Formats: sequence, C-alpha cells, structure tokens
Amino acid sequence: MTDYSSPQQSNQPVHPNPADAEVELLEQSRLDELVRVMGPFAKETLEEAIDHFLRETPLTLIAIAQFLDEQALDQIAKRAHRLRGGSLTIGATRIANYCTQIEAHLHENTPEYLAQDLASLQAAFDATIPLLAAFRASLTPPTDTSG
Repeated sequence: MTDYSSPQQSNQPVHPNPADAEVELLEQSRLDELVRVMGPFAKETLEEAIDHFLRETPLTLIAIAQFLDEQALDQIAKRAHRLRGGSLTIGATRIANYCTQIEAHLHENTPEYLAQDLASLQAAFDATIPLLAAFRASLTPPTDTSG
C-alpha cells in the first residue's frame, strides 16, 4: 500500500513533545491492520469512520478553543481524551500525540501551554486531512468470490 506518512513539519511548538519528530501523521501499519481485520467490510466501515472523524474533529477543535477561552479545563480534558481515542483508532498518531500532550499539561497544571498545543493540534489535523482523503480514495470494494 501507499505510505501516507508525512515528513516532520518545520513549525515546532513552543513547548514541544520530545517524541513529535518521530510521530507520523498517519500510521500506515494501523491502516493496513484495519483493512486486514475488516476484510470485505473494510471499504464501507473505514469510509464511515474517516467521514465521521473528518466531520467531528473540527467541531471538537472549536469546542476545545471555546473551553480554553472559558478556562473550562475539565471539558478540554474530556474532548482531548475522546479525540485521542478516535485518532488512535484510525491511525492519526500525530493528532493523538497532541491530545496526549494537552492531557499532560492539564495533569501537570500547566495550562499556559494549551493555546500552543491547540494550534499544533489544528496544524496536525489540517495536515492529516489530505492523507486520510487519499487513503479513503484508495480503498477498494470487496471482490465477489461467489462466482
């Protein structure tokens, strides 16, 4: 299959996650495993999952930004945790990495880094969109073996 990872971007966050340079935007091995496990249901199921992710993530990012303005840190933690899970499910590892970073900053009581974390998360999502679209377009319908 095609490698949908991307080289490291030059815009480093102010408080970078040390592992970020090593984190792919989209983990090809995860995508390959999903296709293998889902078998004939892979195309339809992954199209739905990708569509849901691409539709819901912008709403989540807007909510996190609003909660940041309101200093509703518990709500930021909930949204970041949920987004991290969805990201890991479809192999969007850099997005998941930034969600983990947000959770860590909340746990460490260092919310001063959250605005930069959110900007990095948005940039990672923006860079992941075309990779997910390309992967989605590469999915093939199941072949009919009955005949």
